Amino acid sequence: MPSTHTSAPTTHTAMADSVSLEITRNGLAAIADEMAISHVRSAYSSVARDMLDFSTAVCDSRGRVVAQGLSLAIQLGAIPRLMKMMIERVGVPGRGDVYFVNHPWQGGVHVPDVFFVKPVFLDTGDAPVAYTVIVSHMVDMGGRYAGSISPAAASIFEEGLMIPLVPLVKAGVVNQPILDLIAANVRDPSSVLGDIRSALGALETGAAQFQEFARRTGPAALAGQIERLLDATERATRAAFLRDIPDGTASAEDFLDSKAPENPNPKIACTVVKKGDRIRFDFAGTSPQVAGGFNCTIADVMSVAAFAARSVLSEDIPVNDGFYRCLEFDVPEGSLINAQHPAGVSARGSTVCRLNDVAMAAMANLVPGQLPAAPGGRGAIFFSGQRTHKDGGKAWVFLDYLGPGWGGRPVGEGVPGLSHPLVNAANIPVETIEQQFPLRVSEYALADDVRGTGLHASAAGVVREYVALNDNTTVNQELIRDVHTAPGVVGGHAGTPALAQVRRSGSKSWETVPAIGLFKLDAGDTLRCQLSTGGGYGKPAGVPAGSTTNTAANASARSA
Repeated sequence: MPSTHTSAPTTHTAMADSVSLEITRNGLAAIADEMAISHVRSAYSSVARDMLDFSTAVCDSRGRVVAQGLSLAIQLGAIPRLMKMMIERVGVPGRGDVYFVNHPWQGGVHVPDVFFVKPVFLDTGDAPVAYTVIVSHMVDMGGRYAGSISPAAASIFEEGLMIPLVPLVKAGVVNQPILDLIAANVRDPSSVLGDIRSALGALETGAAQFQEFARRTGPAALAGQIERLLDATERATRAAFLRDIPDGTASAEDFLDSKAPENPNPKIACTVVKKGDRIRFDFAGTSPQVAGGFNCTIADVMSVAAFAARSVLSEDIPVNDGFYRCLEFDVPEGSLINAQHPAGVSARGSTVCRLNDVAMAAMANLVPGQLPAAPGGRGAIFFSGQRTHKDGGKAWVFLDYLGPGWGGRPVGEGVPGLSHPLVNAANIPVETIEQQFPLRVSEYALADDVRGTGLHASAAGVVREYVALNDNTTVNQELIRDVHTAPGVVGGHAGTPALAQVRRSGSKSWETVPAIGLFKLDAGDTLRCQLSTGGGYGKPAGVPAGSTTNTAANASARSA
């Protein structure tokens, strides 16, 4: 008589395998997160320590991403491209090596983001079994503009020191001449070199933990588990595409607030094509690259495609090489989002955020009722100057990110004061700003009287007022969506624009200054930055078509 228990071993085996995969998945993710914690605790600059403008990842012996830390989505999509170049150009690295790069066409994205890669070896064997990776935003990498970022940069050659993929550490010995070269070219060498040392320590932390994980699991067993994890991720992703996203084609477009004279309103267009278990993002129709720093390279497109696709899936699927296999995209060469050397790309963050808004809008048209309206635009403000003789006389650079109001959601109002969803940067406390830089923050609040209207309104953006304590303080700012406000969805109204104003010392009136621009403050001058808000969700009740709350009236009142 046939046994009634023949399926039990298979069931038990499948369950054990699932448990083993989850242990592997979470173990690798914990390594990436521990690297992030290490970098935060030892970083010198407020950019890395407080704002958390960095990302971490663990890659396998073939350079495939197997885990990533809880950090910036805008940076993570570039790591597969970096690792492909690493494997092709370096071949087999040596023990104790660390490579780094910031060249936008040799594995980087823009000059301030520096990528670090450390091969991980076990006690035996001449080939690496894994790589730990960090990309960290340096507060300055030289060039014409403090912070190495400006929409006004005519080409990459104005944007700072470019470093191709080279060894920073060889056989455990730091390449000191490269560090000396960097120190000679940046405005704040103490912070930059401190953050580099912090990144090296975090890479070592990740490497040591991977080695321990491999010893505990067994190197061959871990390699097999990683292969199964990536394959399982691909299967789960394709199954989720089939289940959660209907077949079809949907498009969206938006315009960038560029001030380039030859193309002041460059367009970003996206068409999403979903068929079966495949999804493709087509960016045909996007404007050609522009003169200035608003261009970006194709590395950023992967970040956007992964974010947009992942946002509509109901299942908790890891974003690793198995997930990336499921994404396809077409990007016109020489376009704003696939710029060719020597285009300026330093201010690419604003473009990538707008690119993400467009890709998300196309996805929202494909899966109506699931995604929010677009958020307001990010705020990135560089302050720089020279400290007084009493304070040492050294140059200083400070980067502050401000959060916009997120768009209205299907389930309620937007979320106030957070960074753009693709950026995920943290708030820098007022106390940190005032302790470390010659600035005083006289107001930090939510502009809750200003928002895009809808059945579910957008949220308030951040307002920050900075008082300069030194003369000749330079401001280089990008308050995005000052012209092209965030569109509403399903009948919701557009968001409200960004606004920048200056009140000169001794004056009682405010003057409007460019939301995207470069200007000076003297001691006692106040800069007031109000971020844009997202679009409204759904048709508002009892509000005339086309209206938003009274941003213009508020601005006029402050200027009086």
